[in-house]
Amino acid sequence: MNENRIFKYRIVGIVVFLFELFLLFLFGYGTYDSFIEFSIEQKFSVESFIFISAASICISTFLSLILLLFKSRKAILYLNINYILILLFFASGYINILVKKTFEEGDSLKLFFTFSTISVFILITNVFKNKKIHFLEMDEIGKYKD
Repeated sequence: MNENRIFKYRIVGIVVFLFELFLLFLFGYGTYDSFIEFSIEQKFSVESFIFISAASICISTFLSLILLLFKSRKAILYLNINYILILLFFASGYINILVKKTFEEGDSLKLFFTFSTISVFILITNVFKNKKIHFLEMDEIGKYKD
């Protein structure tokens, strides 16, 4: 059995990896799209907030993917940080919709779907993480190698 697993089951790791890959493409495109509308003159505009948020989520998703690929022990922490950043991003968008009173009929379904999906992945990530993580660098501390 592979001792370097992050999750108990391989299918959970694959699903989380594919979801992170989807998030990387989604927020990578969002970063590019919001960069086009970004202006330096208006520092505290909605467009600059969206650009900074999308860029930070894109970077955290990229780091999470790299840590998942290398089976690092910090992958669970970075996945949780990434999911919390996404929840905060969508919660701020929801608050913005409520303040501007531009709430439409389909927005509640989109909001429910987004929060449900991220909540399910937070649950999956934390429930199915490998409790006994024996990583190579921890196992070889104090051992002499030629």
